[in-house]
Amino acid sequence: MVILGDEPSLDIEGVWLFRGTSIPQELWDHPQFEYYQHRQMDLKDPKDLQTLRDFWGADYDKQINGRNVQSIAWHK
Repeated sequence: MVILGDEPSLDIEGVWLFRGTSIPQELWDHPQFEYYQHRQMDLKDPKDLQTLRDFWGADYDKQINGRNVQSIAWHK
């Protein structure tokens, strides 16, 4: 998960990895999950592969989708 943009216009975005091909039920049950946009990535698609590399290789001196990286958080 990263926080992108510049104040006052900041957004939280990220790329998640799940075992299998479906989203775990625990996430569907979470009250904030309805606010997430989700889709399955196709790593054979160069755009999706670049998105994965951008987010998982994020650094504070880089930009993602033309927006500055403000914060990076890794979760297990």
